[in-house]
Amino acid sequence: MEKADVKNKWESSSWGRKLIVQKRRASLNDFDRFKLMLAKIKVSFRYTPYCVYPFYTRVLFLKALPQNFNRSLTSCNTVLQRSGVIKQELAKLKKENAS
Repeated sequence: MEKADVKNKWESSSWGRKLIVQKRRASLNDFDRFKLMLAKIKVSFRYTPYCVYPFYTRVLFLKALPQNFNRSLTSCNTVLQRSGVIKQELAKLKKENAS
């Protein structure tokens, strides 16, 4: 078995990787599962078009932005495409508020 390198081949196969992930997930505690849930939400929000979200969610998102934020950046484009521009805009606002 050692000559054929069976263990490494098994771990690199899709079935082996799937079982490793299942074992790792089974060993998570409540807080780890909670952190995993939050990470999934952040990733899904990053790749989902803004206009797909329900109206109330969009309203909450816009209310969370500062009043002088360029809201045209939040039009129906993916958050991923606009994330760099939004970060730059928020950095400008922070700089203005600091001075």
